[in-house]
Amino acid sequence: MSEPVRWVIPAILIVAVLGVAFQLWWERRHPSSYPGSREHAGDLGLAWWRSLSTERQAAVDRAAIEHAEESARLAVQRAVEINAAYHP
Repeated sequence: MSEPVRWVIPAILIVAVLGVAFQLWWERRHPSSYPGSREHAGDLGLAWWRSLSTERQAAVDRAAIEHAEESARLAVQRAVEINAAYHP
């Protein structure tokens, strides 16, 4: 092996190992890959919900239920279309 290859390959491996170790350390201190992290904990509370009036909460509930029903209806309709296309 030539002289540069003898030190370049180990140097690249050492830098890679240090980079992985640093990234793991950073991710533990500042988690970003899941919403349950400390940074997002304030967003998970229901303070915004409690600040709504009872009528507004009911309206939001109705809208969510209507959206879920429409999504379920579309999913069933799409499943029927797919079934009809593949099983005539």
